[in-house]
Amino acid sequence: MEQARNPHIFRLLSITILFFAGLAYGAIAMSSGNLFWFLSNAELSEPTRILIIDHGETTVITPEDIRFAALSEAVAESVSNIDNNDLIQIGLSDITLEDYRTNSVVMEIHYPRPISFNTPFRAGNPTKLLIPIEGRHAGTGVFFRGQREDWWFGGMRMADPTILDEALLEIGYSISVGQDRANNS
Repeated sequence: MEQARNPHIFRLLSITILFFAGLAYGAIAMSSGNLFWFLSNAELSEPTRILIIDHGETTVITPEDIRFAALSEAVAESVSNIDNNDLIQIGLSDITLEDYRTNSVVMEIHYPRPISFNTPFRAGNPTKLLIPIEGRHAGTGVFFRGQREDWWFGGMRMADPTILDEALLEIGYSISVGQDRANNS
């Protein structure tokens, strides 16, 4: 005589959960173009140069400069830990860029190879970053991505910019609270 089979409800439930988890993972991986989107970090090479533009005057910091190592490590650590699940809906208008060149303090970091951001959204593969130090968007942890002469729409936010703030403070720059944060307070 045959014994009746017991339904394996836990096996069925496990397979269903795995199927939907795989489906969600695959959808996000396809839309972001990145299999490691869940890591929320960045893969950066060592920068070729760092520019600090201070009210129209540009300071170029290269690997030979004693300030370079501390700044590049602080930038890498700060921008590798992202605190947003989509691009922040802000861009850099021509007016903002002109303001950054003449009336603000910003830092541009240039890389020899494209940066790969592991995010659940398409962040592109920029070769340069712009971080406001004083002026619009400063003090919010927001940074912008770009390539060649272009800056792209959509900002990204550092989870913890304090390491970068401390490195900038050591070389004589302090992050000021930008208009965005002052208006939101």
